[in-house]
Amino acid sequence: MKKDLQKLPPALRKQLMLRFGVAALSLLAVTLSAIWFRDLVLCVPFLLLFLVSGAGGTALLTRLFRGRFVRVEGICAQVERTGIRHRPKSLVVSAGEHTVKIHLRGKLGNAAPGDRITVYLADNMPVYQRDGYEVVNGYLAIDIIKTGVGVHGS
Repeated sequence: MKKDLQKLPPALRKQLMLRFGVAALSLLAVTLSAIWFRDLVLCVPFLLLFLVSGAGGTALLTRLFRGRFVRVEGICAQVERTGIRHRPKSLVVSAGEHTVKIHLRGKLGNAAPGDRITVYLADNMPVYQRDGYEVVNGYLAIDIIKTGVGVHGS
């Protein structure tokens, strides 16, 4: 199993570590709150967090070991930003003959046009056509390799 984990790309390993790390920390919080406070009501949120993050990590691990993911590589052509805080909202990636628009989640502030983008998608992820782009609304993991080519800060 260790060899299988080492074969996974670093971005996917990071997602696994984050999910199982949250599960481990929440289990520790359940244990400590049960021992120190002796109140089961206080344990419930941590227990729910443990169950959800553990189930998410297990589902991701199962998907990865079965090979049920797709890797899309390309060059970032455009970064769309939000109006007020100017955070990245979506990336337009030129991947061969396709142009893929990826809606981002969370804080991903280091992408710029010209960077090499690798996105890992579930094999059953719906892909929509809109405005000449292949639109993807979610992803398993994303990896950005800075190339220094292109105009940064658009």
